[in-house]
Amino acid sequence: RPNETTEQKLVRLASKRVTKAINAIRLVGNLRAYKPTEVQVDNMVKAIVDEVQRTRDTLRSGKAARSSFSL
Repeated sequence: RPNETTEQKLVRLASKRVTKAINAIRLVGNLRAYKPTEVQVDNMVKAIVDEVQRTRDTLRSGKAARSSFSL
């Protein structure tokens, strides 16, 4: 998109990426079919919340941090 402004690119990419993130979180909710324990639920939700907080900090400061998750 050669004539796209920075703002237009941000809106285009953010719309796609945030929608994908929301859908991925909804898929995590589908794990209820496997009857996770309260501890497993808490661990999954904490990992998601922590990543959202890191993402917010990255968007504000410009400093990226990487993380991963396992039960």
